[in-house]
Amino acid sequence: MGSLEDAPDAANSAQQTLTVRELTPADAPAMRALFTKIFQKEMSQPLWDWKYARPHCAALGVWRGDELVAHYGGMGTDIQYNGQPARAVQICDVMVDTTVRQSVRTQSPFFLSTSAFLERYIGYDNPFLLGFGFPSDRHMALAAHLKLYAPVGKMWELSWALDAQPRMPWLLKADLLDAANFTRYRKQLDALGVQQAAGLRERIVARKDADFVSWRYLHHPLERYTLLLVTHRISRRTIGLCVLKVEDERVLWMDAIAPLANLPALAQVARAATWLLERRKLVLWCSEPDVNRFGAVSAATALPITTPANVWTPGPAPDVLKDKWWLLAGDTDWL
Repeated sequence: MGSLEDAPDAANSAQQTLTVRELTPADAPAMRALFTKIFQKEMSQPLWDWKYARPHCAALGVWRGDELVAHYGGMGTDIQYNGQPARAVQICDVMVDTTVRQSVRTQSPFFLSTSAFLERYIGYDNPFLLGFGFPSDRHMALAAHLKLYAPVGKMWELSWALDAQPRMPWLLKADLLDAANFTRYRKQLDALGVQQAAGLRERIVARKDADFVSWRYLHHPLERYTLLLVTHRISRRTIGLCVLKVEDERVLWMDAIAPLANLPALAQVARAATWLLERRKLVLWCSEPDVNRFGAVSAATALPITTPANVWTPGPAPDVLKDKWWLLAGDTDWL
C-alpha cells in the first residue's frame, strides 16, 4: 500500500465539507496532478491506464468541492487462497493533500478514503476477499491505530554480493523472453504458474500466468525488465522464469515463477545473469517465511514494510492470514 505522510497541518480547513466517490477515467488528470504534488514525480496517462483501466480495478477519491484531495486505489488480481480460487486487491497510490491533513483521525481524508474503500470492496460478500500491499511501517502504524488494518507479515531483502563471476549451471540454459517470441512460450509460462501455486496450497499466492507476465513485465509503460526462461538442456524441461530489473548499482530480482524446488537453481541463474549485466550485487524481496528458499545468500535484512490485512469489514481474521502471503518485488506496483 502506498506511502503516506501524516503530520497534522495547523492550517487545515477542518470545517470544509469532504465527499467520497469513485474515480472514473475522466478523473485521471486530477489523480495524476495529486500524485505529482504528493510524490514529487509525474504519473503519465499510460501508467494510470496500466494500473486502473483494466477489469477489477478501482479507486476512491475524497473531494473538497471539485478538488481531489485524497486518493485510495486498488488493482484486482486472482489469487489462490488455501488451495481455492479467490480474488484480492492490491492497494496502491494512497495519498492525501497536505492542505487537508487533520489531527481528528476519524474525520481525516485518509480515514474517509480507506474505510470507504474497505467497506465497498474488501471482505466477505464484497468484490475482493482480501486486500494486500506494501505500506511503510509508519503508514501501517496509523492504519492499525485507526483499526483499519492489522499486520500479518513482513518483507525481507536477500542479497548476493558477486566478487567473482558466478557460473551458470551447465545443465541449464536461459533464453531471453521478449514481445517477439512471447507467444511461443505461453504454455510453459502458464504451466509454471500452476506448478508454483501447487507448492503453495497452504499459502496465498497471486495468479501468475502468461497474461500476468505480458501485462506486468512486457507491456509496462515505463520500466524495462530482463526475462529469462530457464530450461534443462537435456530433458528440455522448463525450470522457471526469472525476471530481473537492472538498476544503477545492482540487479533487483523481481519475480521467480517456478516450482519451489527449483528456486535455488534459479538463484544461480540470476547471479550469473547479474554479472553479465555488469552489476555486482543481486537483490531479492520476499515474504518472511520464504527467506531460506533461495539457497545461500550474502545477507538477509528485514525491510520496513509490513504486509497488512483488512480488519474494518468482516473477512478472514488476521491470525488466519499471518505469514500466509507469497510476495516478491514483482507484486508491487511501483518497482
